[in-house]
Amino acid sequence: MFNANLLIMYGFDRCTDGDQSLTLLQYSVKGDQLFWDYCLYLMISYLVLKCSEFVILMIKANKVSIKRLCAKRRKNNQEFEVFGDLDANNDDINVLDMDDKSPDIKKEVAEPFTVDSNIMIVWVDMTFEIRPKPCAKTRVILNSISGAIEYGSLNGLMGPSGSGKTSLMRCLNGRQSRMWSSGTQVFVNSSEPIVSCFVTQNTCEHLLNGLTAKQTLIYASKLKNSRNFTKNTYHSLINTVDDLMDELMIRHIENTSVELCSGGEQKRLVIASELTSYKKPNLLCIDEPTSGLDSDAAEVVIKCLKGLTRKHRISIIASIHQPNNELFLMFDTIHVLAKGGVGVYSGAPYRLRQRLTDCQLDCQDYEAPIEKVLKHSAQGVSDEYMSRMHRKQHELREKLLRICDKNNDMVLTASPLQMKSKIFNFIDFWYLLLRTMRIQYLSQWKALVIQFAVCVFIALPFSRSLNEDMVNPDSCMPIANITAVDTTCLNDPEEFFLGESLLSQNVKYNLVFMTLVTYLQIVVTPLTFTSDVNIFINEQRNGWYSSGAYYWAKSTVDMFPVILTLLPFIGIMNKYKSITKFFAYLGFLSVSTLCSQNVGHIAGIIFSNDSKQAL
Repeated sequence: MFNANLLIMYGFDRCTDGDQSLTLLQYSVKGDQLFWDYCLYLMISYLVLKCSEFVILMIKANKVSIKRLCAKRRKNNQEFEVFGDLDANNDDINVLDMDDKSPDIKKEVAEPFTVDSNIMIVWVDMTFEIRPKPCAKTRVILNSISGAIEYGSLNGLMGPSGSGKTSLMRCLNGRQSRMWSSGTQVFVNSSEPIVSCFVTQNTCEHLLNGLTAKQTLIYASKLKNSRNFTKNTYHSLINTVDDLMDELMIRHIENTSVELCSGGEQKRLVIASELTSYKKPNLLCIDEPTSGLDSDAAEVVIKCLKGLTRKHRISIIASIHQPNNELFLMFDTIHVLAKGGVGVYSGAPYRLRQRLTDCQLDCQDYEAPIEKVLKHSAQGVSDEYMSRMHRKQHELREKLLRICDKNNDMVLTASPLQMKSKIFNFIDFWYLLLRTMRIQYLSQWKALVIQFAVCVFIALPFSRSLNEDMVNPDSCMPIANITAVDTTCLNDPEEFFLGESLLSQNVKYNLVFMTLVTYLQIVVTPLTFTSDVNIFINEQRNGWYSSGAYYWAKSTVDMFPVILTLLPFIGIMNKYKSITKFFAYLGFLSVSTLCSQNVGHIAGIIFSNDSKQAL
C-alpha cells in the first residue's frame, strides 16, 4: 500500500522520458505498471476479506456443533416432517379469514397433560451441560427435567435467576450451539409441522432504530412472505399488519419511531413482527417479556399473549422471573425450575397450592403460592420442601412417557426443534436493500453528516499546517546521472538537503494521510455494526431471510458512504492539484478503506455482544 502511494506521488508521468524518480529508486519501486499490480493485490485482499466476513457471518448465524451435525433421528429410523417452513403454502390456514372474536381469555382451561390433550412437544429427563472453558469442569444447567407443551396454550417458565429458564427455551427452539446430553428424550407431534420463533429479552436485538412501528411490521411482513408477495397481496398485508397492531394494542404508536416507544410497546412490537407471516409460527418462545415493566404494562403484555394463543392457536412459552399472583394465574400451564436446573412443578397454576399442601409446605390463603415456591426454590433441592416437590415430578415423567407411548403421533427426535433456513432470493435482497437504505440514508442521515464533518475537520487543519512546497521536488534525475548522484549533489549541498527534507516531509505526510483514512473506518464500523449483527442473527434464525441476502444488501449500502466521505477528504489533502492523481488516490484509497471496513465488520461479528471488545 505504501509503495502504491509512492507511485501516485512520484510516478504517473511526473518525470520526463529519460529521467527516473530517485525517491522511487530509494524505496525499490519500479515502473508505473507496478501501481496496477498493487491495485490488483488490493482487490484480491478485498475479495478475501469479503469472503472471510461472509463465512464468519454464516458461522455466527448458524451456530452448529459437531454433535448436532452428526445427530440422527432415532426410533426405527422413521422419516417425518416436524419442522415447518414459514414460506410453505398452507391451504388449511388463512389468517385473513379467521374470526376476529377471541374466546374469553379468563376461561378456565382443562387439566393439562392427559391422553386426550393435543400435545405439541414432550421432553423427558432433559439434561444440558456446558463447559465454560476447555479445562473447566462441566456445569449442569438443566438436570433431568420433564414437561410438555400443548397446542394453543400459554406456558410460563418460572424460577430464580440461573435456574435454566432461558436454556430450556433455547434447547427446545434449537438456539443452543451444543446438543443436549445423552438420556434426554424429546417427542414432537408429527401430525402438524412445528414452526418456531424465538424472541430475546433485549428488544434492541430485534428493532431497528429509525423505522416507525408500522414500517417495522410492513418490512417484516414483506420479508417473511417474500415468496408469496405480489402487488395484489399488498392490501392484505396491510390489513394483517393493522389487525396485529389492534390485537397487541399498539395501533396508537404506528407512526412513532421504535426508539421512542415505551418498553412494553417495544416488546409487543417485537412479538407482532414475528407474527406478520401469512402462516404464523405455532411455537413462540419469549425470554422475559415482562422484564423492566411495571405491573400494569406486564399485565397488558400477558393478556395480549393469551389472546394470541386463543385466536391463532399459537403455543407460547414465556420465561417470567418474579410474577405477581395476577400474572401467575393468567397462564394455562407453568413450569417451575429450582436452583441447579431441577424441575419442581409442571401443571396448571390453580393446582400449585394443593401441591404445596401435599409436600407439607404451608401456604396461607393470603399468600401467593408462586411466591412461596420461588422463595424456597432459590435454595435448590437442598431445601426439604423443594426436594419433596422434585420427587413428585417423577410421577409426571411416567405420565408423559405413557402418553407418548399411546399417542402414535408423538415421535422421538434426536435434534432440537429448528426451523428451516430460507435460501437466497433477490426479493429478500431488494427489500433488505430498501430497508437498510431508508435507515442509513434517511433516518440516520445525521450520523453520515457527522462522519463527513469529522473527515473535513481533520483534513482541513492538517492540510493547512503543512508546507505547500513539499510537493515541488519531483526527485527526477537523468538515468545516466543517478549512479553519480553524490558527486552531482555536492555542487549545491544546500539545495540538495532542502529537497531531501521536502521529499521526506511529503512521504511522511502521505503515510499519515493514508493511515488516518483507513484507521478512521476501522474505528467507526464496529461501533455501528455490532448492534446490526444481533438483529440479523435473530431475524435470520427466525426465518426472515437468508444470510446471503442480508450480507449483499448490507455490503452494497455501506459502500457508498465510504466513497462519498473520501471525495472531500482527498480533495482537501491532495496538494498536487492534479485530476489524474485525484482519481488515482480515490480509487486506491476507496479499496483500502473498504478493506478496513471489512476488518471492522469482522470484528463486529466476532464481538457482536460487546462493541468495546470489537474496538
